[in-house]
Amino acid sequence: MKSGDGTPTTPRGQKTQEAILAAAFAVAVADGLDGLRTRAVADRAGVNIATLHYYFPHKEDLEQALLHWLLARFREQPPDRRGRQYNNRQSPPGTTG
Repeated sequence: MKSGDGTPTTPRGQKTQEAILAAAFAVAVADGLDGLRTRAVADRAGVNIATLHYYFPHKEDLEQALLHWLLARFREQPPDRRGRQYNNRQSPPGTTG
């Protein structure tokens, strides 16, 4: 179920939306934004196309949400001064872990 602003209100809905956005990112990385196809995103996320369209009625909605999703990730973990970004498995130089 979604709230009035389109945000999922249940943990399951949030998990589904997150999976769709992660899949959209993977498809965009592999095929570019011009190659971003909703069916490919749905397949990669493990949801049917109707579920994807429930959360993102139009491709533009998915693209906009993907941009916001990426910006949120960037704010959570900005790149170091050299412009590199570290994922959760990497530690910045000079640190342990």
